[in-house]
Amino acid sequence: MIDKSGIEMELRALYYPSDESNFEAVRENGLYLQYIEKQTEVLCLAAVRQNPRAIKFVKKQTPEICLLAVKQNGDLLQYIRDPSEEIILQAVKNEGLALKHVLFPNAEICLTAVRQNGFALQYVKNQSLEICEAAVRAHPLAIKYVKQQTNELCVKAIKKNGLAIQNIKAPNEVMKMIAVELNPMVIQFVEQPSKALCSLAVQIRPYAIQYLKHADEALWLEAIMHKPNVIQFLDYYSEILLQAALQTNPLSFKYIPHRFKTQSICTLALQLDEKNKRYLP
Repeated sequence: MIDKSGIEMELRALYYPSDESNFEAVRENGLYLQYIEKQTEVLCLAAVRQNPRAIKFVKKQTPEICLLAVKQNGDLLQYIRDPSEEIILQAVKNEGLALKHVLFPNAEICLTAVRQNGFALQYVKNQSLEICEAAVRAHPLAIKYVKQQTNELCVKAIKKNGLAIQNIKAPNEVMKMIAVELNPMVIQFVEQPSKALCSLAVQIRPYAIQYLKHADEALWLEAIMHKPNVIQFLDYYSEILLQAALQTNPLSFKYIPHRFKTQSICTLALQLDEKNKRYLP
């Protein structure tokens, strides 16, 4: 005989869950909160603690619940209705880019945000020198978002990371030199680099030659003397350069593009080292 009362109890539990079952559910999956009509602060805290994104489904957002959410994920500030300054500060302290969700941030909020993530500077309308310096200190590439790029601030950014040169609006020769000395490969981001700058880049890092579109034969020779393998980046035929690479290191034949392996170059390579036979076209 079927126990109807037992079935009714199961159905009742299914459609009318208890506070205890709801609590257990959000402890396992905080996002289950979206299906719970009757919410208590304790229940919401448990849900947000398990998954901070549950803040989206909290009907009554108390300061404690909101703080718990943004402490775990600052970007969740976007789901908080009418956040207090304390909540905003905690959010940007966790994730500086959460500043984009703040309508009227004050100086303290902006400073806190850029200290956590320099790129938050892009959301700062009223930029003070202190805020800009803090942003560049946190991430030198944030110089890109500085509205008034001073010489001093640009140099600071470059000294921390030569790649910052690509985000400077009008870099002078000194800035370019500093950047290339720190990282020769940034020569690729310098428009119309001077001959002295190109030579400096190649001296420090011969592989920088690959980024010099109009490098003359003398500069190529300089790079080859330091590192014959750079011959792989040569984009035009030059008997002088190809021979120079082989004379410096016969096994650099391996790196010569196939289209440049003429009969004379192959003969020279084999004369210098028979092992080059394996690299014949």
